[in-house]
Amino acid sequence: MSKAVTLPSTPTVESLQALRRYHDVDIRRMYNNEAIYKDYKGFYLFEVELHAHNGIKKPKRVYIEPTFQAIEKAILSRHKQAEATFAEMMAIKKKKERKPFLLTLLRLDFELYYLYAAYSGKDGQSFLSFNQIMIEIEDKLSYGLVYEGIIAKETTPLTMGKLIPPCVGKRLPASYFETTEEKGFYSLYKREDYYLYTMPYGMNREKEQ
Repeated sequence: MSKAVTLPSTPTVESLQALRRYHDVDIRRMYNNEAIYKDYKGFYLFEVELHAHNGIKKPKRVYIEPTFQAIEKAILSRHKQAEATFAEMMAIKKKKERKPFLLTLLRLDFELYYLYAAYSGKDGQSFLSFNQIMIEIEDKLSYGLVYEGIIAKETTPLTMGKLIPPCVGKRLPASYFETTEEKGFYSLYKREDYYLYTMPYGMNREKEQ
Protein backbone atom coordinates (compact mmCIF):
# COMPACT_ATOMS: atom_id res chain seq x y z
CA MET A 1 0.00 0.00 0.00
CA SER A 2 1.46 3.37 -1.03
CA LYS A 3 2.10 5.97 1.62
CA ALA A 4 -0.27 8.95 1.65
CA VAL A 5 1.20 12.15 0.27
CA THR A 6 1.07 14.92 2.88
CA LEU A 7 2.60 18.26 3.70
CA PRO A 8 4.67 18.76 6.85
CA SER A 9 2.52 19.88 9.77
CA THR A 10 1.97 23.59 10.33
CA PRO A 11 4.11 24.63 13.31
CA THR A 12 2.59 25.91 16.52
CA VAL A 13 3.50 29.40 17.68
CA GLU A 14 5.55 27.84 20.48
CA SER A 15 7.56 25.55 18.20
CA LEU A 16 8.11 28.43 15.80
CA GLN A 17 9.38 30.74 18.53
CA ALA A 18 11.99 28.16 19.47
CA LEU A 19 13.61 28.93 16.09
CA ARG A 20 14.07 32.63 16.79
CA ARG A 21 17.61 33.79 16.17
CA TYR A 22 17.50 35.86 19.36
CA HIS A 23 15.95 34.83 22.67
CA ASP A 24 15.60 36.98 25.77
CA VAL A 25 19.04 36.09 27.09
CA ASP A 26 20.63 36.92 23.72
CA ILE A 27 18.82 40.24 23.47
CA ARG A 28 19.83 41.32 26.96
CA ARG A 29 23.42 40.31 26.33
CA MET A 30 23.49 42.34 23.10
CA TYR A 31 22.00 45.31 24.93
CA ASN A 32 24.60 45.07 27.68
CA ASN A 33 27.28 44.96 24.99
CA GLU A 34 25.72 48.04 23.35
CA ALA A 35 25.06 46.12 20.14
CA ILE A 36 21.37 47.10 20.25
CA TYR A 37 19.33 49.84 21.89
CA LYS A 38 16.25 50.21 24.05
CA ASP A 39 13.49 52.77 24.56
CA TYR A 40 9.97 52.73 25.99
CA LYS A 41 8.78 50.57 23.06
CA GLY A 42 11.41 47.88 23.56
CA PHE A 43 14.74 46.71 22.16
CA TYR A 44 15.67 47.89 18.70
CA LEU A 45 18.43 48.36 16.17
CA PHE A 46 18.72 50.63 13.17
CA GLU A 47 17.75 49.86 9.60
CA VAL A 48 20.17 51.38 7.11
CA GLU A 49 19.29 51.14 3.43
CA LEU A 50 21.36 52.39 0.54
CA HIS A 51 19.06 54.42 -1.68
CA ALA A 52 19.85 54.42 -5.39
CA HIS A 53 19.54 58.19 -5.78
CA ASN A 54 19.76 59.98 -2.45
CA GLY A 55 22.50 58.08 -0.63
CA ILE A 56 21.95 56.92 2.94
CA LYS A 57 18.47 57.47 4.29
CA LYS A 58 17.85 58.48 7.86
CA PRO A 59 17.88 55.10 9.63
CA LYS A 60 14.62 53.76 11.01
CA ARG A 61 14.31 51.96 14.31
CA VAL A 62 13.59 48.27 13.88
CA TYR A 63 12.02 46.84 17.02
CA ILE A 64 13.01 43.24 17.58
CA GLU A 65 9.87 41.75 19.14
CA PRO A 66 7.35 43.28 16.68
CA THR A 67 9.57 42.15 13.81
CA PHE A 68 9.60 38.58 15.08
CA GLN A 69 5.83 38.67 15.52
CA ALA A 70 5.29 39.97 11.98
CA ILE A 71 7.47 37.19 10.54
CA GLU A 72 5.63 34.59 12.63
CA LYS A 73 2.30 35.82 11.31
CA ALA A 74 3.58 35.67 7.73
CA ILE A 75 4.96 32.15 8.20
CA LEU A 76 1.82 30.75 9.81
CA SER A 77 -0.49 32.34 7.23
CA ARG A 78 1.50 30.76 4.39
CA HIS A 79 1.45 27.36 6.06
CA LYS A 80 -2.35 27.59 6.41
CA GLN A 81 -2.72 28.70 2.79
CA ALA A 82 -0.51 25.80 1.73
CA GLU A 83 -2.66 23.32 3.66
CA ALA A 84 -5.84 24.56 1.96
CA THR A 85 -4.20 24.64 -1.48
CA PHE A 86 -2.73 21.16 -1.05
CA ALA A 87 -6.09 19.68 0.02
CA GLU A 88 -7.79 21.27 -2.97
CA MET A 89 -5.09 19.99 -5.33
CA MET A 90 -5.19 16.42 -4.05
CA ALA A 91 -8.98 16.34 -4.43
CA ILE A 92 -8.48 16.70 -8.19
CA LYS A 93 -8.26 13.22 -9.73
CA LYS A 94 -6.65 14.22 -13.03
CA LYS A 95 -3.06 15.06 -12.18
CA LYS A 96 -2.58 17.17 -15.30
CA GLU A 97 -5.18 19.59 -13.89
CA ARG A 98 -3.21 20.12 -10.68
CA LYS A 99 -0.63 22.47 -12.17
CA PRO A 100 -2.07 25.82 -10.91
CA PHE A 101 -2.17 24.48 -7.36
CA LEU A 102 1.31 23.00 -7.65
CA LEU A 103 2.70 26.36 -8.78
CA THR A 104 1.10 28.13 -5.82
CA LEU A 105 2.55 25.56 -3.42
CA LEU A 106 6.02 25.95 -4.89
CA ARG A 107 5.82 29.73 -4.53
CA LEU A 108 4.63 29.44 -0.93
CA ASP A 109 7.47 27.02 -0.18
CA PHE A 110 9.94 29.46 -1.74
CA GLU A 111 8.61 32.36 0.33
CA LEU A 112 8.60 30.27 3.50
CA TYR A 113 12.22 29.26 2.98
CA TYR A 114 13.33 32.90 3.04
CA LEU A 115 10.98 33.86 5.86
CA TYR A 116 12.43 31.08 8.01
CA ALA A 117 15.96 32.15 7.04
CA ALA A 118 15.25 35.74 8.09
CA TYR A 119 13.60 34.54 11.30
CA SER A 120 16.27 32.07 12.39
CA GLY A 121 19.38 33.67 10.90
CA LYS A 122 20.01 30.59 8.76
CA ASP A 123 22.51 31.02 5.91
CA GLY A 124 23.93 34.09 7.64
CA GLN A 125 20.87 36.18 6.85
CA SER A 126 21.10 39.62 8.47
CA PHE A 127 18.39 40.85 10.83
CA LEU A 128 16.15 42.90 8.56
CA SER A 129 12.97 44.84 9.15
CA PHE A 130 9.82 43.04 8.04
CA ASN A 131 9.47 45.50 5.18
CA GLN A 132 13.00 44.72 3.98
CA ILE A 133 12.32 40.99 4.19
CA MET A 134 9.21 41.24 2.02
CA ILE A 135 11.02 43.46 -0.50
CA GLU A 136 13.83 40.92 -0.67
CA ILE A 137 11.36 38.09 -1.30
CA GLU A 138 9.63 40.09 -4.03
CA ASP A 139 13.04 40.75 -5.58
CA LYS A 140 13.79 37.03 -5.64
CA LEU A 141 10.38 36.19 -7.09
CA SER A 142 10.94 38.71 -9.88
CA TYR A 143 13.68 36.55 -11.40
CA GLY A 144 11.30 33.68 -12.08
CA LEU A 145 13.48 31.02 -10.49
CA VAL A 146 11.11 29.55 -7.91
CA TYR A 147 11.27 26.03 -9.35
CA GLU A 148 15.06 26.06 -9.68
CA GLY A 149 15.38 27.52 -6.18
CA ILE A 150 13.23 24.83 -4.58
CA ILE A 151 14.92 21.96 -6.42
CA ALA A 152 18.37 23.26 -5.47
CA LYS A 153 17.61 23.21 -1.74
CA GLU A 154 18.29 20.06 0.24
CA THR A 155 15.17 20.70 2.29
CA THR A 156 12.42 23.33 2.35
CA PRO A 157 9.54 24.01 4.76
CA LEU A 158 6.88 22.34 2.58
CA THR A 159 9.26 19.77 1.02
CA MET A 160 7.72 20.51 -2.38
CA GLY A 161 10.82 19.38 -4.26
CA LYS A 162 10.13 15.85 -3.03
CA LEU A 163 6.36 16.10 -3.43
CA ILE A 164 6.31 17.07 -7.12
CA PRO A 165 6.58 13.47 -8.46
CA PRO A 166 3.79 11.93 -6.34
CA CYS A 167 1.56 14.96 -6.88
CA VAL A 168 1.81 15.05 -10.67
CA GLY A 169 2.81 11.46 -11.40
CA LYS A 170 6.33 12.06 -12.69
CA ARG A 171 9.21 14.51 -12.46
CA LEU A 172 8.54 17.19 -15.00
CA PRO A 173 11.14 19.09 -17.06
CA ALA A 174 12.06 22.59 -15.93
CA SER A 175 10.30 23.99 -19.00
CA TYR A 176 6.98 22.87 -17.48
CA PHE A 177 7.50 25.52 -14.81
CA GLU A 178 8.35 28.36 -17.19
CA THR A 179 4.94 29.98 -17.08
CA THR A 180 3.19 33.27 -16.42
CA GLU A 181 0.40 31.50 -14.54
CA GLU A 182 1.96 32.25 -11.15
CA LYS A 183 4.35 34.89 -9.83
CA GLY A 184 7.87 33.57 -9.44
CA PHE A 185 7.94 31.43 -12.58
CA TYR A 186 8.70 34.10 -15.15
CA SER A 187 11.44 36.72 -15.14
CA LEU A 188 11.05 40.47 -15.32
CA TYR A 189 14.71 40.77 -16.29
CA LYS A 190 17.12 39.65 -18.97
CA ARG A 191 18.84 36.34 -18.30
CA GLU A 192 22.26 37.99 -17.89
CA ASP A 193 20.88 39.81 -14.85
CA TYR A 194 20.06 36.55 -13.04
CA TYR A 195 23.20 36.81 -10.92
CA LEU A 196 21.29 39.38 -8.85
CA TYR A 197 18.94 36.61 -7.71
CA THR A 198 21.30 35.56 -4.93
CA MET A 199 22.64 39.00 -4.04
CA PRO A 200 22.08 40.27 -0.49
CA TYR A 201 19.38 42.85 0.15
CA GLY A 202 20.09 46.21 -1.46
CA MET A 203 22.89 45.19 -3.82
CA ASN A 204 20.59 45.06 -6.83
CA ARG A 205 19.68 48.67 -6.05
CA GLU A 206 23.35 49.65 -6.01
CA LYS A 207 23.62 48.43 -9.60
CA GLU A 208 21.12 51.10 -10.64
CA GLN A 209 23.50 53.94 -9.70
